[in-house]
Amino acid sequence: MTLERAVRSRGSVRETSLRQFLDDEGIHTLPEAGVPYPFIEKVARNEALQMEEWAFLRLAYTTLSALSAILPDAMILERGRVLAQRARVAYKLGATVAARVYYEEVEALAAAGSLPELKGRALVGFGVLAEFTGNFPSSRSLFTQVLVLQGAAADSVSMAHHGLMVAAAEAEDFDRAIQHAWSAYSGAESDSQQSDMLVDLAQLLLLVGQPAAALCGFASALARRLSPRAALPALGGVALAAVGAREPESARAVVRLVAAQTEALVASLGGGTSPAMPYHSASALTEVSEALSAVDEAIWSRRSAAHAAQIAACHRFHRISHRLENPPKRPEKSAAPTRVQMEIAQRVEALEGAELIGAPG
Repeated sequence: MTLERAVRSRGSVRETSLRQFLDDEGIHTLPEAGVPYPFIEKVARNEALQMEEWAFLRLAYTTLSALSAILPDAMILERGRVLAQRARVAYKLGATVAARVYYEEVEALAAAGSLPELKGRALVGFGVLAEFTGNFPSSRSLFTQVLVLQGAAADSVSMAHHGLMVAAAEAEDFDRAIQHAWSAYSGAESDSQQSDMLVDLAQLLLLVGQPAAALCGFASALARRLSPRAALPALGGVALAAVGAREPESARAVVRLVAAQTEALVASLGGGTSPAMPYHSASALTEVSEALSAVDEAIWSRRSAAHAAQIAACHRFHRISHRLENPPKRPEKSAAPTRVQMEIAQRVEALEGAELIGAPG
């Protein structure tokens, strides 16, 4: 394909291949249209980000590939940003080898242009890939380098804190994990990234026995305009947190409401065994089923669990299948919260929107 050849080449070869592709498709070239490249890069990357947010990953990847082909060699910073975003989408599509190659190209562009922003993006990418393989010592080292890198982008710093949160939680250092989670949330640049970080922070608070604060965190996240990808884990979290934070009748009312909303959202994504976001759908249905069981909604709980099991079996989500077969036991009594946990919990409880579901009663 001419476009693919353009993406993989540089200089005059790329320009010739791209010109041939545009001529074949009857498209006016961008210089003729009078549209500046920086504007095109900004708009196209934002559109690709929205596609990624709503799980149109292949469309996002195609958009970024085309953008890589048309950007001039002199736009080193912009090309690096596009490559880093393309690498992230490739990783989400399961193409980890391709993602590593792209991050290596970002790293090379960073060195060529002495651009710390691109260096930070490459380090975050390598850290995420190390985390994926379970190499937490490596991921911790890479993410820490981002925090001390002068000139790293704010979203890279936020992602580095998120990666360090994951590493700390894996080591069961929950105080440190919660601190990194708060830093990831407070330093996030975009609304979608901030919502993601807030949901992760709320999940940590729930894990350490702070259900009231967790409920406030999930509620604050849901008060924003969330995509289904972000809304599903927030809904599952609300259901579980309500069980620990509310009186029985109040908890039952919240869980029933959230269960209905979750089922409706999964149905809107296609329902059945292959909704548009199968992992997020199965995970949320699993959490809802556990919450329904805790508030004595046994029949509804079994129905949600059965739906989650069907999706998990179809897509081989072994971790979810195992959780459904071996539901986690609710601790009879939580350990006393640490000073760090209480401090972060108070900050979360004060967030805008937390009162919508998070208020006691």
